Amino acid sequence: MTFLEAWRKRHKVRFVDASLLPWLLVTATNLHRNAARARARYAKVLARVPPPPSPREPTEHFERAQLDPGLRHALSTLTAQDVTLLLLVALEGLPVNEAASVVGLRESAARKRLSRLRARMQADGDVRNIVEGARS
Repeated sequence: MTFLEAWRKRHKVRFVDASLLPWLLVTATNLHRNAARARARYAKVLARVPPPPSPREPTEHFERAQLDPGLRHALSTLTAQDVTLLLLVALEGLPVNEAASVVGLRESAARKRLSRLRARMQADGDVRNIVEGARS
């Protein structure tokens, strides 16, 4: 930054005893102080901003719902990615391709996961209907 400033002000730079060193030292000091003040202002602004709400786990949606204990246990065995995919497709109504991009999967992988979810939860008719409705 100091040398950039020297280049920018090359026509106004004052040499002392035929040396540029004093000007460079003063400029470097001033640039450092300006940066320190900027960091302090930024820290004060961040201190005043309330912290963001903590993201909820996808399983919290199922915990709040009135679910059969067996179904609740089946859902608790799923990975967070599978639960998120199921929530987005079955409950939020997103198409599989959009839900897949949100979760970070390809559409084919998301469809395969939903198929496996369907197979794993076939014992409960309500969940099977939800997952089968996710074929779109």
